[in-house]
Amino acid sequence: MKLIGQGDDVISRISNYLLLNSSFNENIGFFNGKGAVVLYKYCLSGDLPVDYYGGLAFSFIEEIISQVGRYTPVSYGCGVSGFGALLELLGDQGFLQDDIAEILGESENFILDALRVNGTKDISIVNGVAGLGLYFLFRYNSKYTLRETDRLKYREAVSLSVEQIGRCYQTSVLPVMGIFTGLPGVCLFLLQVAKIDWCESPAKTLLNSILGHCFSHLRRSLFSWEQLECYFVLFRCCRFDGSFLSYQEILASFEKWIAIAATKVGSIPFSDIGFASLWLYFIGNDNNILEANVLSSELRQSLHGSLKENALPRLFPFSESERCVPIGLDRGVCRVALPLISMERGRFEWLPLIGVVN
Repeated sequence: MKLIGQGDDVISRISNYLLLNSSFNENIGFFNGKGAVVLYKYCLSGDLPVDYYGGLAFSFIEEIISQVGRYTPVSYGCGVSGFGALLELLGDQGFLQDDIAEILGESENFILDALRVNGTKDISIVNGVAGLGLYFLFRYNSKYTLRETDRLKYREAVSLSVEQIGRCYQTSVLPVMGIFTGLPGVCLFLLQVAKIDWCESPAKTLLNSILGHCFSHLRRSLFSWEQLECYFVLFRCCRFDGSFLSYQEILASFEKWIAIAATKVGSIPFSDIGFASLWLYFIGNDNNILEANVLSSELRQSLHGSLKENALPRLFPFSESERCVPIGLDRGVCRVALPLISMERGRFEWLPLIGVVN
């Protein structure tokens, strides 16, 4: 079955499945819930004259707003700070016109308190300091007119995020692999801050330290698909002004990795195929590595085949523990669907939400 105006049965089925299951999911974050559905529908917007998908994305935004309250988590991946950054992103791209400060209300004070008062040893994007820092970086760069006191507040919060990452990094048990929950995601946040004159020096120093640690760990580890996100971030970060990393060393290491990866396509978990294809797509295009482009295409074709041949409830089953179908970027429907639709439609506007900027 296809909706009017839709030519891709896979896209149609995923869209219908998300529409059917999203309202039963109480989570608002892009990592664990409805925020990811907003991104997916937004990437499809503009397909129809009445902008059917854009309307769906907006309806989910309204639904999330109605859920935000005093006890909503402030974390970036699963809570209100990530939702605020999502609204800023959509506003910057002309999809929303409302002032984000008016929508979030007092929630922003709770986010600031989480950074200033409560503190956390988690420095990741999803649950930790790097995510809160990304939120305040979005607010600092807002297209909306800011009062000078607010701009100074956001600037202070970004600087404080860098300081806290520096203090916690040495004792952190954060995984070396993984953008969402590991050190590569922290590096993407620091890379953005390192380009700002008022926080350039401490961010660069810290970024070089973490990148060096990641690359050292990568070179002495056995092959795993989880290493791909680390390579993606290393390629992104190694050319910034002041980087201590050698591009040629990273390239040589990656060439060994991809030679092994090409023989292990069958070992990659289904839920990871979409993002693996996406990171290979960028590595190949940004660095003119044909092998990365070929493997990206092979993974994408494999993903298409699985989606066409299997019923979606079989691929994305109901979770008894969560009492819903997982839909976020953690392990849900959108973890597979969002990277796929991004490559199919060339819609990568959502990537700054996780720190990936040009």
